[in-house]
Amino acid sequence: PVGYGRPLLSHADSLGKKVLSQVVGGWTMSGAYLAKTGNYYTPLWGGAFTSGSGPNTSQSGLRPDLIGGCNPNLDNRDHFKIFDYTCFAQPANGRYGNAGKGIIQSLGTWTYDAGLYKYFYFSGDERMPRFRLAANAMNAFNHAGWGPTANYNVNGPVGVVGRSDSNANLNGSTANLGGWRMIYVEMRIEW
Repeated sequence: PVGYGRPLLSHADSLGKKVLSQVVGGWTMSGAYLAKTGNYYTPLWGGAFTSGSGPNTSQSGLRPDLIGGCNPNLDNRDHFKIFDYTCFAQPANGRYGNAGKGIIQSLGTWTYDAGLYKYFYFSGDERMPRFRLAANAMNAFNHAGWGPTANYNVNGPVGVVGRSDSNANLNGSTANLGGWRMIYVEMRIEW
């Protein structure tokens, strides 16, 4: 709303008003909002598998049993615990587990990126070189983007397929895998 043809300082008649109009007016704002649901993961048995359906050693690719009537996805999930590991048990001897593929949903996330920029012209001709000043903020609100649960055992012999992270907690928790706010200022001459 500031500058030539705008409600404020549209007729800058003094040098001070002209400078103020140039500094305050003519800025352009941009933004991008991204929201997504969580990924789906498959539970895996992480302890000794003594059912007779594989070698009697630790396995990392065999599914456990899902206990009937138990929902592994918690209603009150947060980044400390997204699933209930007590819903899983070792399968009976001689058979594979009944836990389905992709039955655990991780947390969703959102982020907002914002930008602010302005062109300063060296002359009245827009074809001549110009100066661009910009400020960009990736994840402007610094909203945490929680990553998938780590791929190792959780306080019981069940893990979840995901990305390993040394900062992850146990018991079906997730690890913050980045996404911090990043602000940068850019100055350039364009022609």
